Formats: sequence, structure tokens, C-alpha cells
Amino acid sequence: MAALLMIGCGRLSFESMQAGAGEDAATALDATPSDGDGRPADGDLGGCVRSTPHDEDSDLRADDCDPCPLRADDGADVDADGVGDACDPWPATPERIILFDPFVGQRPEWVVEGAFEFRTDEIRMDGRTSAASGRLLPAPGREVLEFTGRGRNADAGDHAAALEIGAASGLARYGCEVGVVSGAARLAFTSTLDQITYTTIAAMPMATTLASNEVRLTLELTPPNVRCEVVMMGELATVSGIVPGGFPAEVVRLTARGVEVEVDGFVRAGETAGAQQP
Repeated sequence: MAALLMIGCGRLSFESMQAGAGEDAATALDATPSDGDGRPADGDLGGCVRSTPHDEDSDLRADDCDPCPLRADDGADVDADGVGDACDPWPATPERIILFDPFVGQRPEWVVEGAFEFRTDEIRMDGRTSAASGRLLPAPGREVLEFTGRGRNADAGDHAAALEIGAASGLARYGCEVGVVSGAARLAFTSTLDQITYTTIAAMPMATTLASNEVRLTLELTPPNVRCEVVMMGELATVSGIVPGGFPAEVVRLTARGVEVEVDGFVRAGETAGAQQP
């Protein structure tokens, strides 16, 4: 799994744009003055044409024209690859945003399993009775994955929210998870063959628990290396390790186990397996 953007759980925050009479929110975005990086504040990246005024991170750049759609930033993109500097782990090589989903509706890429509910502008995964997950194609290559949201009700025992990579069919997977194991909050890079027993490859203890807190979880995949990062209530933790042998990289999953998680947005950036850069 891979890592990307930063916390900034923007919602439909157009009230702050002060659209005038006869002026809709999209027009108000266009009227926003420059932010000092040589582009309008709505992120006019190479003549980008917006299909929606939705602004997930509330940085006055519509999602379609935002190189960091989950992270409020200045829009700078020095290598002009379409992935902004604030969320580009490889600033010297070209990447692209493979998928950004603000969950304003169900996209066809998601195949859902368990209690996985699409709401207006978010999804809800309820893993308290069994794991809830959504998976999507294509297979990951060198890329970053990230979601922002919040934990809600959690089981008294072990629980976690995770970004995972693994088999399209079958149980083998590895990834980054944040949650509680044996009563201790932590960020961990784990693997499992059966989704019952999880092997910890690397872990870092945390003071903040997932339940009732805002979370940004990122997985950065540079085969064979994985780097996990989480930000919760201002606390930052990172771990890294090597992808274990014998684990297929066929699909990406967003998963909740033993906890209810509301997710505001999800992004993949980088390059998928076998994909050519634009």
C-alpha cells in the first residue's frame, strides 16, 4: 500500500466563498484571486476544465483541478506531473492521480464486502460484526494510497482501519493499519494469509486511539518497500518495511475490522502495474 495526501477533511464548504447574487459556487471559485503560485486559487492546472465545483479539502481548488485533492495546499507542482508537491513522494519522476473519490456517489471501481454504506459525501464501513471493505482495480504498482475520515464506535478488543494490497480472490494481503491490538494503540505494517492471524512487520505505538478521532492514513508503495503514515489529532507516526514474499499485488482494499469508520475521501497517485505515464 502506498501513502499520499494530508489531513484536510473538507466538505461542501462553498458558503465561505461569498457568491454574489446570480453567481453560483462554481463562478465564485473562478473569481477567487491568485494564491501567489502563478495559478488561480482554484488550481487551473494547464487549462484544467472542472466537471464539478466540489472541493473536498476546502482549499478553494475544485477537486478536478486540485493536484492534492485531500490536502489543503498551495497547489504547487514543480515537476508538473499532476501530483502536487505537498503530496508527491517522488518529485523527480512523473506520476498521476489514478483515482480520487470524494464519495459523492458510488463509483463503479468499488466492489464492496460487508457493511459498506455509501452516504452523501462519505462512506461508512462498519467492521464491528465482521470486516467491511471495498476493493478496486487495477493492481497497484509504484504508488501512494490515502484516505481521510474518522473512527466511530470500536469493539473493546482489537480493531483497525487499514489500506491493504493483496489477491483479487483469496485472503492473502499486506498493508498499513491503525487501531488497537492487545489494548495498545498503534500504527502497523502487517500481513495476513487468512485474515484471522496477522503478522506484524513493523509497528509504532501511539497515544491517540482511532475511535472518535479524525484520521489520515497513507500507504506508500515503492516495490519492494512499503511506508505507512498516519496523522490523528495532530499525532504523526510512520513505519516501513519490505513486502513479504508470496503476496500477490492484484487489488487495493479499504478495510475496517472491529470498528466503524466514516471515510470522507480516498486517493491513489503514482503508477499502476504495467501502466504507462501520460
